[in-house]
Amino acid sequence: MTPRPVRLGMIVPSSNTSFEPEIARLGLSPDEVSIHVSRVKVVSISLQHNALSQFDIEPMCRAGILLSDAEIDALIWAGTAGSWLGVDYDKALVDALTQDCDVVATTSTLAIVESCRFMGVSKIALVTPYLDEIVSKIIDTYATQGIEVVSERHLGLERNRDFGLVTPEEIKNLAFDCKTSHAEALVIACTNLRATGLIDELGIKLGIPVLDSIAVTLWHGLTIAGVPIPGSPLCPGR
Repeated sequence: MTPRPVRLGMIVPSSNTSFEPEIARLGLSPDEVSIHVSRVKVVSISLQHNALSQFDIEPMCRAGILLSDAEIDALIWAGTAGSWLGVDYDKALVDALTQDCDVVATTSTLAIVESCRFMGVSKIALVTPYLDEIVSKIIDTYATQGIEVVSERHLGLERNRDFGLVTPEEIKNLAFDCKTSHAEALVIACTNLRATGLIDELGIKLGIPVLDSIAVTLWHGLTIAGVPIPGSPLCPGR
């Protein structure tokens, strides 16, 4: 029998239009890795109760259980909510997914933190599409993990669908507008920004590694699945 590909299950926000096409840019062979997606209802990002309740653990587990029917090898929450809800939220979510779905699990926020540790990075420049209040929470969350945000730029958007409409050129402008002289890496934190194709260009022009949340989500998913595919948080699979 021909060995099957390693199967990664991804739980994606319902209004996200960037994650799947950006994952495809990374060029993994479908004979080696296959991506399988389930969705949870997420339409806006703020600190309002109705926005925070979108990330309740129960619907995440329901989405994960559907993916587990496909005999996946790892399960990933492909959203960055833990960056403002706190790493403890993501750890509790991972515990629940692992228990309910009987598979190793991680999240995009944990992937960002682990990629910074892997690269030896403790000072970052940050690009996001989010509101002021969300960015403030993200900075606090990263600080608890020993990651200092030394500069940041954000768009002040709230609707997740609008994040997916941000052009790569706009993302580049935000990155170039960041003061990166004291940063050891640029983190682009949102799995609905079309930034994966910009990793090489921005890295060369800024002179620092670029940790895109979609790319590092894939990298950490492969890592916990034990996939012996070459690559790094910058360009998984290359």
